[in-house]
Amino acid sequence: MSISLGDLTKRARTLLFGVAALILASCSAATTGLAPSPNAPRNTPAQPFQRGLGRAAKAGLYVGEFYGTTIYGFRRNGKGSSVCAINGVASVNDIASDSRGDIIEPDGKSHVLNVFRPQCGSALGSIPDPYGQPADAMSADAETGTIAIANIFGPNGTSGSISLCSIKGGCTKNLTSPNMYEVAGVALSKNGDCWASAIDKNSRASLTYFKSCAGSGVTAKGFINPSYGGLDFDAAGNLVSFSGNSAQVYVYSGCNPRCKLAGGPFSMGGTSVYGHLNKGRDMLAVADYQHGVIELYTYTPTVVNYVGGFSTGLSIALDIVGVTYAPH
Repeated sequence: MSISLGDLTKRARTLLFGVAALILASCSAATTGLAPSPNAPRNTPAQPFQRGLGRAAKAGLYVGEFYGTTIYGFRRNGKGSSVCAINGVASVNDIASDSRGDIIEPDGKSHVLNVFRPQCGSALGSIPDPYGQPADAMSADAETGTIAIANIFGPNGTSGSISLCSIKGGCTKNLTSPNMYEVAGVALSKNGDCWASAIDKNSRASLTYFKSCAGSGVTAKGFINPSYGGLDFDAAGNLVSFSGNSAQVYVYSGCNPRCKLAGGPFSMGGTSVYGHLNKGRDMLAVADYQHGVIELYTYTPTVVNYVGGFSTGLSIALDIVGVTYAPH
């Protein structure tokens, strides 16, 4: 069953990936062609957030639920209950982190990009995004540097785009392309190039390369994802690209504008739009919203192995969509 995330949001543009998750969760694995990892954990009912677990219990892995209002911080290994929480968020799609551990949250309901200090700290800043509905973001230094934001849609449901913003200066630049109707993922390299993972109005997936994060972009050749999703970089500078509807991850080198497949496709346990590598780039955390779990994998560009997962304190009904290691 092929599903466009945009088709599922016509009844409410601010309810994005959560609608897709609810419909996919009602489909059988045989119908969707998806199956959980052999040892994937069963989702457990939501549990109260536990405070006062001591200084040793530091968060290193953060999870966001689309229909929830909280980002939960867990131990880096995912074991046990959450150790801290960021409250007051809404319609969370992906979440990300920078090199210092700041948490970057594209807030789909308010059309604002929020940045929080490490360990579920206070807000560093909120950036109104005039160019659309934020769904994904990336930055090496969210406090003082550039933040690239993927807008799934533009204002009033128009085509999506990439916003370039900062806490101090706001959103000052917008990147668009005819290939980009729904934009799910964004990548911002150290040398200042941008990529956008998107589908067009016919649900055809593409990757658009923006040299120096400028111009109208170039379609990346050799990009073979059947669907769109989040983007990340591994230690070698490869693009790690999620293909949501096919529950797969592809690894590409180059893509500036020609891609070379460096690894994959690797099958995930269920439908996953977003995931992120850790700081060491040897572990991959994936938000499997079909089954309501966070899946953990060891990672190299050519070998990805499932090693476990967790769902303690999370709710499949709230759609677990975003996950990130911090710092990243």
